[in-house]
Amino acid sequence: VRLIRDCKGLSILAHPGLSGVFERLPLFLDYGIDGMEAYYPKHTPVITNEIVEFCNRHDLVVSGGSDYHANGSGPDLGVPVIPYSVLETIRKRCNENRQILK
Repeated sequence: VRLIRDCKGLSILAHPGLSGVFERLPLFLDYGIDGMEAYYPKHTPVITNEIVEFCNRHDLVVSGGSDYHANGSGPDLGVPVIPYSVLETIRKRCNENRQILK
């Protein structure tokens, strides 16, 4: 996280709804993460909503991705649909970090 911040980036926890990570989300706050991937093909709508709500409560950015690696074993590119507001929020937070870290 420190290295990412030193490079003026955002640290995003990937697919926290898998592998029991969701139960340990408060621990990641102590590490200083900037956000979490809520929109992910293997997240259920319930998990997605819980992650979004957690991020909102803790002023974290929400991100998303298809986890598409072009090997034919994963979801189609572009799945899931990610709201455009997610990109806008990430851009805003990146710009804020750049100002803070100058």
